[in-house]
Amino acid sequence: LFNSESVSIDLGFSFGLPVKGDNRAREDMPDLHLSGQIGPRLNWFISEPADGPQISFHLPVRHARDIKNNSQGWVVEPSIKIEQRNIGSESRYSARFDAGLLYANKQYHDYYYEVEPEFATTGRPAYETDSGLSNFFLGVSGSYKISKRLRLSGFLRWKTLSPGVVDDSPLVTDESYFAAGIGMNWVFKTSE
Repeated sequence: LFNSESVSIDLGFSFGLPVKGDNRAREDMPDLHLSGQIGPRLNWFISEPADGPQISFHLPVRHARDIKNNSQGWVVEPSIKIEQRNIGSESRYSARFDAGLLYANKQYHDYYYEVEPEFATTGRPAYETDSGLSNFFLGVSGSYKISKRLRLSGFLRWKTLSPGVVDDSPLVTDESYFAAGIGMNWVFKTSE
């Protein structure tokens, strides 16, 4: 949408997977539908030296809706990234570290974490959410260029709800989790 030497604005997207009512924590509660988020993202490239790491700050603001076209509210997810490309004598490696927070309004938190009185049980008390900090995350990733067209990559990510306003919801069974993954990218054609 906008681009300058150190600042750009683009569109950001995110998705939320559906959760069925037969999930143990949400038993007999309404299903959570597939959802999507879209909104502008401010990117500020703080430093971009020729040989050193690129440091950038990102500020996406997204509106969430489910596939039934119900509004789920707003999220803001500021993050900072430190990325070093072309590491090593043959410039085959790259590495990235990122850290960020997710803030959401009450409507968003209600959708995922609220327990209305009609769905309260002896093991799941009624719970009302609030707006504010939702979670905190840290991530590291790296890649190795096998050839001009083939790249192997991997990531490790940690996310926690423990400093957030919803960590005491009865629907939260694990406050933190790790995710890891590996992938392979193949560039089948490039333009001049």
